[in-house]
Amino acid sequence: MCLAFGFPGSPELAVAENNLGFLDQRLALQWAQTNIHAFGGDPEKVTIAGESSGASSVDRLVNTFVPPLKAPFRAAGESSGQATLSAFPRNSGAASWAALVDALNCIDKSTKEELSCVQAADAKAIRAIVNDNNLDFSPMNDGVTQIDLPYLSNRTAGDAARVPLLIGSDAQEGNLLAFIYQVNISTFAEADLQDFLVASTGGNEALIEQFTDLVHLIMQTDGLSLFYAAAQAYTELVYQCVCD
Repeated sequence: MCLAFGFPGSPELAVAENNLGFLDQRLALQWAQTNIHAFGGDPEKVTIAGESSGASSVDRLVNTFVPPLKAPFRAAGESSGQATLSAFPRNSGAASWAALVDALNCIDKSTKEELSCVQAADAKAIRAIVNDNNLDFSPMNDGVTQIDLPYLSNRTAGDAARVPLLIGSDAQEGNLLAFIYQVNISTFAEADLQDFLVASTGGNEALIEQFTDLVHLIMQTDGLSLFYAAAQAYTELVYQCVCD
């Protein structure tokens, strides 16, 4: 997966054209409304559901189809992900685009030429640059597919799609970090934890301190190793009891 293709963050694109991934989802729902009858379906009985980043997409759809807009779905489900609140900031799209432009030698051009240069680049080369440099291409607030975060105040005010919403999460979500970040569980040390937190929080010292304190508390009370305490804290903060 390479988010640069779905959320490029190019200054040459209009704000309303940058969240391509979310716009594609809306086109798919629009297609279903128009064509589902041809497959024996009912456009009034469409349910959307997603897991992890898919759940955060569902959350955005629920929170942007605000009355009087009619949602193109009758119910929604979110598992192990949401967008209403986030323990970690995700606002590095512009910086990631600049890094990608530099790596592709598309810099020192006008923004229009810059975009054309990136578009002409090999897709595999773009993916390699993004993965090798851990570039995070975040969606931006466009007032259509994503509004200002957090969404909690909007939800409280009833500014969301009028549909049933099922929310849940898997157990031990944080254990996936070992695979995703190629962590050696048996040798996981404080330095590894701090490296992860700096990358995840953008170096937010307050969040790093709070997360680290929680990890150490879990180690003391539950007798877990550093890795499994960190994985439990990550599970709780990001997926289960997210706080603003």
